[in-house]
Amino acid sequence: MTQELTDFISSIRLADSIEHEKFLIHSEQANMRSYVRECDPAMRPRIVAKLLFLCIYGENVSYGQMETITLMSQERFSYKRIGYVAASVILDEQSELTVLITHTITKDLESKDPHIQCLALGFIANMGSVELCQSVATHVLRLSESPSTIVMKRSAMAACRIVQRVPDFAETFKPMVNRLLKNG
Repeated sequence: MTQELTDFISSIRLADSIEHEKFLIHSEQANMRSYVRECDPAMRPRIVAKLLFLCIYGENVSYGQMETITLMSQERFSYKRIGYVAASVILDEQSELTVLITHTITKDLESKDPHIQCLALGFIANMGSVELCQSVATHVLRLSESPSTIVMKRSAMAACRIVQRVPDFAETFKPMVNRLLKNG
């Protein structure tokens, strides 16, 4: 069984030497790979949180990219949130896997829950590739008219990314800017 994230971080910090630290990291990664193969859904958030830590720590965690995408597509908000944060760090804009998350992001933009909409809009604002921006532009424009202030602000950030990546949409989002300035 893999350690909890806090125990794992503590064991790395208490390592006697760099070799011992690397041994702890590699043995935990081996445990995590075995759990990834078993696909235990209850362990997925813990594994993705560790992948996020290890990625920030400088380790190669490309083997866990699909686990991150799977966690993004879960219904539970806590799982989805970890998945989005990890995807923002682990995946890069040029990754082929960003095409796979377009469906998940579109589904989350159509959600009734403003928190889920904000997760998707935040991802678009930070990691939106050209293809993703083209796919979700109409959803972002629709969400800019949301009664929720936070969704409206996040859609404005996503719109900035969309216009930056695909300048042809500038005219489409021009009425949105006027509406946002009036609501100020």
